[in-house]
Amino acid sequence: MTESQRSWLKANQAEHDIFVSSFPEEGSLTYEPPLDFFSIRREVRFDEGGDEAAAGASALASAAGFLKVLRISHTPLRAAVMDMTAMAQRRPE
Repeated sequence: MTESQRSWLKANQAEHDIFVSSFPEEGSLTYEPPLDFFSIRREVRFDEGGDEAAAGASALASAAGFLKVLRISHTPLRAAVMDMTAMAQRRPE
């Protein structure tokens, strides 16, 4: 990253704190002040019985595009996929 990118990210860190983030369709960038690691949280919808691997691939492609627009370099990206409908079904009553 350039020094101006680092400065901008540090100046705007409060808006990208994990505790104020969500999972919007367009993605939500979260990171801590040292700028060593980041996460992009994103909602990916797919039909019931859909393929979680395809959802992960879609999220990775979206994240790579998001970072390209911001001109932020990165190492290979990883995705963690969670079926939120399964979470709702497991909730205790």
